[in-house]
Order: sequence, then structure tokens, then C-alpha cells
Amino acid sequence: MLILDSEEKSIADTIKRLKEEAGSHSPSVFTLTNELPALKIKVDACFLSNPYATDFFIKYLEDDVIKNNKLRDILEFYPSQNKVIAGTLSKNLNIPTENILWVMVP
Repeated sequence: MLILDSEEKSIADTIKRLKEEAGSHSPSVFTLTNELPALKIKVDACFLSNPYATDFFIKYLEDDVIKNNKLRDILEFYPSQNKVIAGTLSKNLNIPTENILWVMVP
């Protein structure tokens, strides 16, 4: 039988509570780190993760958006209509526009 000290038991109890609150899925890394700031998470094994995609996105964000002073426009102005977004995606992904469904959830 594994015996936990009081700190380990507190962490285990918090994780158990968060799992119960999360329902059918595990609590997110965001939730875990907010509730347990001392917990150092190196890998989110619950989700597929691609650090190369994250690095690519951050480079794009810095080079094309932040350095070109476009961040305010992207955040402030209403996004394009679905047809415009689908057209842009279609060209870049080589997928017919009519095969792209864009749903915005409030």
C-alpha cells in the first residue's frame, strides 16, 4: 500500500476533485496548473500535441501579425464571413470551398 504524506494527499485529493468536476474527460492542463501551481507539467498526455506546429504558429504570429502591427486589427474588427474564410482556406489547403464548413460558437 502506498502511503502519501499530507502534501501528496492534498494534491491527490485536488486531482480527484478536478477529475470528478471535469466529467467524462480529464481536467485540462490550464485547470490543473491554476488549481495546483506547484505542479510542473511537462507533457499533456491527454491531448495530441505538436510542438512544431506551436513553434510555427508563434513564428507566423510574430512575423506576420505582431511585427506588421496587425494584431489590433485582428482582435478588434469583426471577422470575415464564412464564405470569405472558406475561400482563403480553400486556396491554402487545396480543398474545394464547398467542402469547408466554418462554425463560430459564441
